[in-house]
Amino acid sequence: MHLRAPRSARAAHAARTARPGRLLALTTAAALAAAGLTAVASTPADAAGSTSTASGSGTQSVTVFLTSPDAEGLADLAATPLTGTHLARQRAARLAELAALVPSDADRAAVVSELEDRGYTVESETTWSVTATAPQTQVSDDFGDLDDSTGTGTGSAGGTSAGAAVAEQRAATTALPDVPHALDDLVSAAFLTTDTDQAVAPSTTTTLDGDDVRNADTPANVAAATGEEGAGLTVATLQFSDWDSSDLTAYAAEHDLEDPVAAGRYTEVDVDGGPSATDTTDDGSVEVALDQESILSTAPGASQQAYFAPNTDAGFGDAFAAVYDDVTGASTATSPDAGIAALSLSWGACESAWGTSSIDALEPVMESVVAAGVTIFAASGDNGIYDCGTYYGRTSSTADVEFPASSPAVVAVGGTNLSSDDATANDGTNWTETAWSCTSTYTCATTTGGSGGGASGSGYGASWTAGDFVGFAAPLWQTATLTGDYADADTRLVPDIAADADPNTGFVLYTSASTYTTAYGSNDLQVGGTSLASPLSAAQLVTTLGAAGFTAGVGDLHPALYSAYAKTRRKATTSSAKAFRDVTSGSNGAAADAGDDPSVTAASGYDTVTGLGGVLWSALVPYLDADAPTVTTALAAKKKTGARTRRLAVTWTATSTLTLASTTARLVRVTSSGTTPVRHWSTAAGAHTIALRTGRTYRLVVTSTDLGGATTTQRRVLRLTRG
Repeated sequence: MHLRAPRSARAAHAARTARPGRLLALTTAAALAAAGLTAVASTPADAAGSTSTASGSGTQSVTVFLTSPDAEGLADLAATPLTGTHLARQRAARLAELAALVPSDADRAAVVSELEDRGYTVESETTWSVTATAPQTQVSDDFGDLDDSTGTGTGSAGGTSAGAAVAEQRAATTALPDVPHALDDLVSAAFLTTDTDQAVAPSTTTTLDGDDVRNADTPANVAAATGEEGAGLTVATLQFSDWDSSDLTAYAAEHDLEDPVAAGRYTEVDVDGGPSATDTTDDGSVEVALDQESILSTAPGASQQAYFAPNTDAGFGDAFAAVYDDVTGASTATSPDAGIAALSLSWGACESAWGTSSIDALEPVMESVVAAGVTIFAASGDNGIYDCGTYYGRTSSTADVEFPASSPAVVAVGGTNLSSDDATANDGTNWTETAWSCTSTYTCATTTGGSGGGASGSGYGASWTAGDFVGFAAPLWQTATLTGDYADADTRLVPDIAADADPNTGFVLYTSASTYTTAYGSNDLQVGGTSLASPLSAAQLVTTLGAAGFTAGVGDLHPALYSAYAKTRRKATTSSAKAFRDVTSGSNGAAADAGDDPSVTAASGYDTVTGLGGVLWSALVPYLDADAPTVTTALAAKKKTGARTRRLAVTWTATSTLTLASTTARLVRVTSSGTTPVRHWSTAAGAHTIALRTGRTYRLVVTSTDLGGATTTQRRVLRLTRG
């Protein structure tokens, strides 16, 4: 399956990008003309004809993804951020721990050996994958066939893919239905390396620059960063279309910024040979320009590493695997860079189109990247709650959310309209932020577009997609900090945060793409979409980390984000400690279509239109550098109440920079044969006086865990005497 970019056309309003196939880039291109805003229209037409892996002449390339030796352990490690003191030492220990949770060199060698024994030629390897070619008949015999006319897979074991035939084209996963029995324990899934259906496609669009964004997203009455603070750190991006990097040079010159290409701070990494000729379009090149130029504008001191991969499921997974290899310095690394702290992804597709088998194969690869210290940001989509709405060139009222944005390992970034009368540094009153809004299937998917959001698994059972993904379970940081219906949600909610995305307040980039220069007579193009919001957020994080003295990334950002939200949401907008600008107006669909989404309307606090709100980045620093919880306990004998009893005073208090996820206090009687429970409490603080027998020994055990997974336990022992 292929990744695809949209095609722009002049329109009265910002039209949305239709997204066939799998992942789509999420930018909404709009040009600024004298008469007003012009914007993106439709996605390029599908490639003519259909394809199948059915037996035939010639060769076929297949990419197999390896299984984590401990998937649960990897997920837990990915959810534990790198924070606290001695960060460099902690990172070294983390990488050593991570090495045992990802596929080993021996496992990968066993896969290579088995494929070669079957007549395959191995083309490339990453820690997570092996790409090899063989005659089509051999691939068909080993991995089964995908029939594009039905969207189902047929193989020797009679397996089926997660796909389903839908309208003009297949939305199904391209995971092949079989794996050779010899690889059952080593391989999680196999994909065709080349395929004509797109995996991801962009939605493009407008006019704030990096200076404005830094001014807006600093805490009230705090000096804004210059953007140079990110020096020594790197923002990575994943791209599925080629571009001309001289556009980045031209943008730098136009805005009096140092050229990162000439300075050696822009690196291109080809994955699996890079995007194909059919992947590369003017729309795709605009998507790349939006990412790289908005990062340069916002974090001019940071380095950039752009990974260019084929627009296929295999290319998508291998691009993440390449980032993992490079940040960890693995033996299969092609461009090692331990400074990669953030990764921005402007491509995605609705969960239903991916299907369970593809998501299950790709999720551990992304978790390994986060566990290695890289924070992944992903656009939440540009069609409001209707993420599959224009997937097949049709309009649907079925609600769905974007993957990879819906992954709990990823920070999902929604969209806002950000404006100011003077564009100076935030004082708590001079910047206005509302949701990038739409109100119906038509406005969300066809005309204005809007911030993607909703509940993971909303598309489960949809008859017109793969529809077999039940959604990601609600993470602890969601259930522990949100309130009302959002706290009661069973699945992951999207987005986490939001940033500027409305085509009316977007970003002006430089492009040499002839489609646009011919149509508008200028190299300057106004663009927006959540694929602007994502790179802006990645750039802001890197700048924040650099300013705070971090020399590497922190990995999972959710504990810091949700803790900062819980602890500062009630502070005044003029408080320098307030970590989010609350977005309280706007919507991203019709309430009647919401499905499992608690609401389609922005309101005070968290909502599934703009998440926690706009991040005021430097206010996050205390939560990025959090040590484990502090627990204080006390056991004390009080007055005598009788010959056989005395009063025991039990007190404890747990505190933490991050929000406490849980605190338990257990009072037990200690005997020669073990312990006997006496009392149990689940609260962060307590003070109790209990009448207990004398001549016995008691122990208080208090264990407290924060949202980052850090745990502290303290014990107190006291013997109650008879005197």
